[in-house]
Amino acid sequence: MDKERRRLIAGVGAIVAGLIVAVLGWFLLSLTNRQAAPQERAELFPEAPTRSIASFQRRSGGGEGGSLFFPAEGPKEPLALLQLWDRPVAALGVRLEEEGTREPKVRFVERESGDIYEAALTRIVQRIFNTATPASQRGWFSADASALALQFLPDDAGTITTFEGPLEVLPEPDADTGSTVAFRSAPLPRNIHSFAYDPADPSRFAYLETLPGKGVRLVVQQRGKRGRELWRSRVRAWHLSWTAPEAILLVTNAQPGEEGVALSVNPDTGAVQLLRAGNTLNALLDPSGTILASSINVGGRMRLFLTNLKTGSSIDTGLSTITDKCAWSGQVLLCGVPRAGVRPANIIFWYQGGGYFDDTLVGINPDGSIRFSLDPKEYQAALDVFQLPRLQPSSIFTFIDKHTLTPWLVNRALLAQSSDTSETATATSSSQTAGSGNGQTP
Repeated sequence: MDKERRRLIAGVGAIVAGLIVAVLGWFLLSLTNRQAAPQERAELFPEAPTRSIASFQRRSGGGEGGSLFFPAEGPKEPLALLQLWDRPVAALGVRLEEEGTREPKVRFVERESGDIYEAALTRIVQRIFNTATPASQRGWFSADASALALQFLPDDAGTITTFEGPLEVLPEPDADTGSTVAFRSAPLPRNIHSFAYDPADPSRFAYLETLPGKGVRLVVQQRGKRGRELWRSRVRAWHLSWTAPEAILLVTNAQPGEEGVALSVNPDTGAVQLLRAGNTLNALLDPSGTILASSINVGGRMRLFLTNLKTGSSIDTGLSTITDKCAWSGQVLLCGVPRAGVRPANIIFWYQGGGYFDDTLVGINPDGSIRFSLDPKEYQAALDVFQLPRLQPSSIFTFIDKHTLTPWLVNRALLAQSSDTSETATATSSSQTAGSGNGQTP
């Protein structure tokens, strides 16, 4: 019995010892992971106290606004990169009040509340419109941010509701809401999936409306009047942009490996012109209607080209990005360029929120040379450029970070030195015509 008892005691002791060792091992491993995780997060996206960017801090009164504050440590001089808001936004635009005499102001719509805010470069952010409308998921400002179109969540019928109207400055703040502008909106037809304002007239706009059967139609409408159909397609995968007053750009939302087409439609006559075709095509027309920026699948990677529509000559910028991450500022193309480039297979996942890019911010001249470059990592920020206002002023560069859906601003006036030196990108002039795009390396 003594031997059996000793064996039992020894067995129980071994089991207890093993449990103790396992628990200690788990504890040490957990402690190591807890120590390593903050370091990994800090390397990817540092917490606000360690950033050298200016971050928004809201007032103690709640969500009415706030100010942009610089960190306690670091450079005291103005910084080129600013985060304008700390909550997701649905639309972003730039208000140019008496251009040349006053600084521009950035306007945006907060997704959760539907309220409209205005940020001045003097570092002040204030709410200018307090609304009780449903949360907005998407919106578009006119080129001067004096008008706005907002889309709300689908209703019980499964269709998207779109409202559009001017933002009129009130002579004095509204006594009930505190709003300083009135958003005098009216409903538009349902099932609008792409929208843009006339860059020369904020009371005129165009949209693509999904048809009940199959396909879409392009409609141009003056506010307060009936819309006029200009074009129709049995294919639904189109989206539009309107950056040149005399040309509405229509581009197929091509799948990886499929042929894409870019068309120009005259908003007055309805005349249609083929501008370019290519594998997995994105495109964006400059304000003069002369230069077409297009990103095309070349050898399994998206490449950014600048095509002169008058001469047919095309320049390979040597950059791998898509024009959905770009906007025109005069003849300068502003882009977010992913560090690892863009592969066609990644684009759909990016649209669907399945992954994010890590961008540098670049300004590109018509000859393909780099006008300026800003690396957000120098400010300890990781940014994915998205939903840029299609026409941007010369002094700033605004965009939404797709990862956080927060609005950001680049003060280009502080990049004058790099603009003067003009780093030159490897830009190879090719003999491709405006309709080319065979997927071969130039």
